[in-house]
Amino acid sequence: MHYPELLRDQEWLKSIAMSDGVPRELSKAGLWLSHVKRESFANLAELASKPGKMVQKVRASDGRVLVLKTFHLANDTWSGRFYRQIAALAEMSSAYVVRIEGVFMQDAQHGCVVMPYYPGGDVAAWIRDNAHADVPTRKRIAIGLLSGLHDLHSRNLVHCDIKPENIFLARGLSPVLGDFDGVQMHNVTMTQPLQATIKYMAPELRSVNVEKVEPAVDMYSVGMVLKELFQNCQMPPALQNLTTMLTARNPRGRPSALVALRHQAFQVEQVPVGACAICLDTFPIAEGVACDDAHFTCKTCLQGAIKAAARPGGHVQILENGSMKCITPDCDLHISGRTIAAAVPEKVYKVLHKIVREHTERELAREHERDVQRRVDEALRDHGLDPKTQNHLRKIQNEILTMTCPRCSAAFADFDGCCALKCSNNCSCYFCAWCLKDTGNNSQGCHQHVANCPSKRSADPYYANFGTVEEAWAKVRAQRLRQYMTKRIKSSDKRKKVLKKLQPLLTPDIIGARFRL
Repeated sequence: MHYPELLRDQEWLKSIAMSDGVPRELSKAGLWLSHVKRESFANLAELASKPGKMVQKVRASDGRVLVLKTFHLANDTWSGRFYRQIAALAEMSSAYVVRIEGVFMQDAQHGCVVMPYYPGGDVAAWIRDNAHADVPTRKRIAIGLLSGLHDLHSRNLVHCDIKPENIFLARGLSPVLGDFDGVQMHNVTMTQPLQATIKYMAPELRSVNVEKVEPAVDMYSVGMVLKELFQNCQMPPALQNLTTMLTARNPRGRPSALVALRHQAFQVEQVPVGACAICLDTFPIAEGVACDDAHFTCKTCLQGAIKAAARPGGHVQILENGSMKCITPDCDLHISGRTIAAAVPEKVYKVLHKIVREHTERELAREHERDVQRRVDEALRDHGLDPKTQNHLRKIQNEILTMTCPRCSAAFADFDGCCALKCSNNCSCYFCAWCLKDTGNNSQGCHQHVANCPSKRSADPYYANFGTVEEAWAKVRAQRLRQYMTKRIKSSDKRKKVLKKLQPLLTPDIIGARFRL
């Protein structure tokens, strides 16, 4: 049995809950990777290898560390496990069940599944390395495990191989059910042998004549896992009672995952949790921020978002009041600046404060340029002046006192801190904020010029505050005005008349201090 045959085997596809061709179903979910091969990933380590399956830790082209599982489809058993696994997980949406990042065919004989890599390891390693962990922490893991099983069983799926090694830990000690090689449909005749570890296998599965599985087999395994999870600590009586019920020989005596979650062993005020919109891991709500629609961002990702907003071209939007646009796509709500400030450490708060300060400086810059323009317009209004004087004043207004693009002469006022400016008049001109030189149509060339501009007054190669740039612009205006007055106005009387009209504008913010012809 291999991939093309399975596409035509509608009975078999139906038995694993896929009613149509596999690629079509996965394409609908955005999981079918038609142009990806194993060579698209960098191999970091081999995590497991057995006849029929290989598991690797890999790095994707975007830098993410992932798990890549390769199944040998020429083997009937592993072929079934491959398709059964992707069928089970393709439509799962649970913070406690491993998600599929993508599926692709290496060739006709090999199918590949891409999944997240969990650096927190598995529960087996955690139990070994955390012998002195407190009971509430262990309960937190147990609750997540039972929640994942409830989500799985709600979709009529049975894991069939629950054990500590198959439970991974995301950030925040949130357990994630993994390794679905042996997953079965509830109450459907099995099409492959069970794959389970004897220690965690329910008694009824040890019969060679088992044809169908019930969720109760997973509950027995969970009971065995909980016994290990709470070893080396004083297990509360209620938990002892629950594990005894879960490991009952009679499957009818075992509680469901939902009933187990409601057991008195866990009847404490549960901490509200949320799934981070960026990393998708689950955290207590107190360990992050959320918009009014409860779209949650954990503190770690929030800090990364603020740092991203501080970089040129950052995709994260922080407003002048310190609020941040929700990360969730299509959500237009904002998380308040006060909420963000309370959730980040001082070092990141300083980054946030810098962004807000730059917003303020940009608005002051725009307002200052608008004010300059108003003052220029007021001072240069015609009041019975002769045509030549009027013409000189208009040229001084438009070409000298107004800051313009060196190519198309469109006025500009916006300054966002970066001294490599681009004309907003669609002329594609990049120019230097220090000397206003046209550096061409290339951003990189403009940045190179800015970093080495002789007129640069800032230690930073590309950035400066508006006050420093304002001084440079005043110097440019002064040089332009001095050159115009001495070379373009030959008549001394005319020069005096023009200078008298300009006198209200010859202030330090426009023309610099101590201007002299």
